[in-house]
Amino acid sequence: MAEPCARLLLESGPALFSFAFGSQPTALRLLTTAFQAETSAFSHRLCQVALEHDRVLGIALAYPVRHSLNYFLAMPRVIIRALGTDLFLRTIVNGMNAGRLSSAPGPDDYFLSNLAVQPDHRGKGIGSLLLEKVCKDAVSANCPRCCLDVELDNSRAITFYQRHGFKPGRTTRSGRLAFLTGKPGHLRMAKPLF
Repeated sequence: MAEPCARLLLESGPALFSFAFGSQPTALRLLTTAFQAETSAFSHRLCQVALEHDRVLGIALAYPVRHSLNYFLAMPRVIIRALGTDLFLRTIVNGMNAGRLSSAPGPDDYFLSNLAVQPDHRGKGIGSLLLEKVCKDAVSANCPRCCLDVELDNSRAITFYQRHGFKPGRTTRSGRLAFLTGKPGHLRMAKPLF
């Protein structure tokens, strides 16, 4: 199940993952290893997965921001395991640069890092169910707000999140991001939960 989940995570931001990790095949290898890890920024423990007969239909990766440092501190070990030492430094530097391209969420927030649904299952409510589960997990974690970043040119996703009560907030534009990924920037969206 790790590789299909990693493929969907990659699909949720292919340009950014390729920038951060060097290429889509490298990103897939790293995401697959990170998904299998007990602790990492892309661990299965942070994911909600929608399945049908063992086929991964959708995935949501989210976590309480107050725990995010632990997830990111585990990444160097995961990177070395997945990519070896040759790609380690480049991946760390690119990953840190990618992380700086958006503003940090609040320490009490629950952050939805990735949400993706298989193309042939979009529009069937899977994304809505995953998002609903993420918001319930946020309340259980005593986080008063769920937030996410969405690419500015992804109007379908922005509309989807607005339909679910997320409000647009800060826009982050970066000429460097646009040059490296072809994406104009990100929109932070948030939904108060209580």
